[in-house]
Amino acid sequence: MTSKVLASGFLPDEAFMSKLNQIINDYKERNSGQNKPNPPTGQRLDQSSPGIVTAVNDCLIPSIGILSQLQRAANITVLWMQHVAKGIAKVKHGWSDDDCSNPDKLNSTEWLTIVQSAIVNNTAWVQPTEPQFQNYTASVSGGESIASFVARAVSMAAGPPAGQVITDFGSRMTEGDAAGVNDVGQFFWNQKAIQNQKSFFGYFPYIANENIEVEFSYASVFLNPTPDSWYSLFGDSGADRQVSVWATKLILQYDLFQNIEEDVEEQLGEWIGTSIISVPMPGS
Repeated sequence: MTSKVLASGFLPDEAFMSKLNQIINDYKERNSGQNKPNPPTGQRLDQSSPGIVTAVNDCLIPSIGILSQLQRAANITVLWMQHVAKGIAKVKHGWSDDDCSNPDKLNSTEWLTIVQSAIVNNTAWVQPTEPQFQNYTASVSGGESIASFVARAVSMAAGPPAGQVITDFGSRMTEGDAAGVNDVGQFFWNQKAIQNQKSFFGYFPYIANENIEVEFSYASVFLNPTPDSWYSLFGDSGADRQVSVWATKLILQYDLFQNIEEDVEEQLGEWIGTSIISVPMPGS
């Protein structure tokens, strides 16, 4: 099974989409009126599990209490949405590679429309809980950190538990030994879109629920000006910075994803091995 591969991003081919639609229809018929199955490998969803910090290209992802199977499914799904969105932007909207790395273009309603199309039309194992993204914009300065503003925005768009994951991660970064997560942070920070002191990146906290689903906030962050280090996201913001967050809540249905997982991985190919890096969260 092949896809239309671009320098960065792709569109799933017709054979993949046909199979995905059939899997969705079969899944709905098979599970109509039934309870959700048990968690993978018979384990319960343990919210006391150690925290993980992941970078999927330009997305920073803190998670607490996520089983490894769910974590991997969510990471692959984020990678999938990244590439499919860029494929749609290039093929259907005429964007160039430079456009896909331009913070002003990415911080636009056009890009949000593209992302929504990638989710709704090409990522059927993910369900949006709101029809549109919500925007929160402010000038952040003084004692407030960029991460704390993002946490408040995420709490309003995706619920307090998602915002709390960002808050807990920020506390661990400022109170403990954060050296162990530097490789992940630098990988993520080097992948962000940046131009003329403006930057754009993702901040996607994961949480698990009792239905073997991963709830996560799709939060896009625009900064102007951009600090020099990713560590600066967690401390005093210093100079006045414009921070704009577009956020919504998504739910990944793991039992549905399992039916299409091999095909998704085949479409992504070597990107899986080069685009995702994880380490334990400080204090875990």
